[in-house]
Amino acid sequence: MVMEVQQQPPEQTPVETVHLPTPTRDTKPSSSSTPTWVNKKRKTDFGYFTKHGMYQFSKQFPDDPGSESLNADPDPSKPLYFWQLYSVMGRTLIEQIVTDFYTRIFDSTDPEHTEFRYAFERIGPVERHITTQVQLWLDAFGAGKAYHGGDFRVNFHHKNNAPHVMNQQGGVLWVQYMNQTLNDCAEILNNVDPRLRRTLEVFVYVMVEKYAAEFKFKTGESVYGRALMERVGVPLKNK
Repeated sequence: MVMEVQQQPPEQTPVETVHLPTPTRDTKPSSSSTPTWVNKKRKTDFGYFTKHGMYQFSKQFPDDPGSESLNADPDPSKPLYFWQLYSVMGRTLIEQIVTDFYTRIFDSTDPEHTEFRYAFERIGPVERHITTQVQLWLDAFGAGKAYHGGDFRVNFHHKNNAPHVMNQQGGVLWVQYMNQTLNDCAEILNNVDPRLRRTLEVFVYVMVEKYAAEFKFKTGESVYGRALMERVGVPLKNK
């Protein structure tokens, strides 16, 4: 959950110029039936983590056949998978979400979150966390080889740099901050594609479940909250 600061230069994905509206809360679903990204035709490719992410999804959703394609179906009534997110979001929106998320953590003044915030601060400044997490998301979301080391690197970092927050409370706070980010970016996400929020939440769920299995902590409603679990479509119970 905490990202490391040492990385090799990733293969670059195109930087797009996108003019985004100011994030607002409590937005209503878009009435448009055609997503605005359909004409972007972004180049997708498998990265170092992509197939491992697909495998982790299949473990959590064994009845969902998934998709081998890294390009999303433009029909908003069809499933959207997180390894297709780059084709929909592009780099700019991914960077915006990650930046908002880490800025919230570093700006937090809640005394009960001090240990969680320090787990990030002791490793490096907010900009480095943003850079590394963006690399992981690009790689996992179908933008190509952006996160050198893949799952081995993720595991090595968490076991060696952040074991003290790889627990249930760390999972609660990670989901809490991400939920705040997705709430404030709800209109932006919905205007791009109404499936985006749920798909990002599926990614969060799959990753936290992976960490929970590795670090042996419980999840369920006490970590994710009822609303997220209902949107993702998993049983409302603590594991």
